[in-house]
Amino acid sequence: MSNKLSYPDCSPNLDDDGKMKAFDDRINGILTSTFTGLGIVIGSKLKLLEILSTGKFTCEELGQKAKVKEHYLKEWLSLMVSGGIIDSINNEVPEKYTLPEYRKKTLVNGFGTQFMLMTPEYSKLVPKLIACMKINGPDGYEFDPHTARMRANAESEGEGEGEGHGHGHKSKHGHGHKHVHPKIPDWSKVKKTYESVPNLVQRLEKGINALDLGCGNGHLFITLAKQFPNSTFQGADPFAEAIEDANKEVKELGLKNVSFSVADVLALPEEWTGKFDYVHASRMLHHVKKPMTALQQFVKVLKPDGTFSLFEGGVDGFDRDFVGDVSTIFSKFNDLFCFGPTAEFNKEHTVGLGLNKKDAIKILEGVGFKVLVPEYQPSNEDTHCEESGNPIFRRFIHYVCTLN
Repeated sequence: MSNKLSYPDCSPNLDDDGKMKAFDDRINGILTSTFTGLGIVIGSKLKLLEILSTGKFTCEELGQKAKVKEHYLKEWLSLMVSGGIIDSINNEVPEKYTLPEYRKKTLVNGFGTQFMLMTPEYSKLVPKLIACMKINGPDGYEFDPHTARMRANAESEGEGEGEGHGHGHKSKHGHGHKHVHPKIPDWSKVKKTYESVPNLVQRLEKGINALDLGCGNGHLFITLAKQFPNSTFQGADPFAEAIEDANKEVKELGLKNVSFSVADVLALPEEWTGKFDYVHASRMLHHVKKPMTALQQFVKVLKPDGTFSLFEGGVDGFDRDFVGDVSTIFSKFNDLFCFGPTAEFNKEHTVGLGLNKKDAIKILEGVGFKVLVPEYQPSNEDTHCEESGNPIFRRFIHYVCTLN
């Protein structure tokens, strides 16, 4: 996916009439894309797209295979062909349909399709969000985006009664996106990130205690544990299944200097107070319902001379600098629906997916950190993001901090 959308009506080369026509075309395009997107949701949930990726089918054949009523299916097929999603094969009578090879990966397992499964969930929230936005409206509503995503994907796994096969999935933060774990990265792929932290590599070579908060499957710290046998690495995550997987890999690899445990970042164990020379939190703070409380916990477990690395999706500039930016569109949509309005979130400032760098520095300094290096860095999982089509985390900022 391109990380920048082109809006012809924003071109300085058009006069006002030309801009009006181009904008009208763009709105009509948004409308038809919305209809087509809902068709993709239906096709994904009923396994129609997955079945079509395996061959050519008449409407009757597809209906029998997917156990879908033919008169509904005929309308869906027409919508998907007119929307340019599936193909009707030339000179076939009765008409046959298929999914072109180059579209299969994106439509069956791509990030965009999986995110699209959430549109019915978001649609239910629109009246609630409108009410909350009014000056005298409620402060928020109860909504857990991660549970909703997992529910949406679980429905997709279970709703199709045909012969399509679901794809098991686990994700770093339990989002429920259908993609396979990235392989444990080689040190050569991630060393640039850690070399940017002053003196960290030298300290890791000597031997220090390091903690990864929101470690997910633990792959990053497993890589570091292999590279720096003199250091001790510990990972923590609220998802027991992710921790179980991480410890299983550690056991299989025979590593003795890394372990993982279930922990709540809002209430880290007291015995961890002042224990760690290096604390690492990658792409997790925007998930936390009380981020200020979490950051205070991070301060608590860091040694007085320790270093803290925070990685968060972010921007540096004004809204006008990000017109058409795909990453910003995705992140701000999430912030609007999922993070800001939630009643519990409103009790404490939330960071969101697209945190402005200036705001991030203010927040970090407010809890007792001193920001040494706030800089854009490509994700350690950039290759994985490219493969999954995930546009959200292709730009994020690494904040290297010490205690004030």
